[in-house]
Amino acid sequence: WSENYGMRLAIEEAPLANNGATYVLGLYAPVDGVYTISTPTEDEDATLYLTLNGHIIWNLSQGAYTAELQQGQNSGYGLKIVAAPKVSTDVEQSVVSDQPSVQKVIIDEHVYILRGGQMYDVNGKLVK
Repeated sequence: WSENYGMRLAIEEAPLANNGATYVLGLYAPVDGVYTISTPTEDEDATLYLTLNGHIIWNLSQGAYTAELQQGQNSGYGLKIVAAPKVSTDVEQSVVSDQPSVQKVIIDEHVYILRGGQMYDVNGKLVK
């Protein structure tokens, strides 16, 4: 569910601001275990990221994320959608073939590297 206005929402509409929108995501696990978070379809006009405590940890548009969740409510997760630029930049996201958990992404015209659930700038500094 999405959390907003102090309520749990099944559907939440939010306009894009600066080509993006963020959502607080509520997760409930019936038992302790490993769960997969995925999106059923790809959208060429936007990229969907999974966040944890406000930091991007995975590009759901590139594939599913596996999380170990505790039984009950699991907080801190969210979604961030970033609309694709309307002009061609000749720059694309890429996945390093021998390291599938490493991804290059472009957000607000800045290049970032996703690796091991953390986001880094191009100089290797952890982005908070």
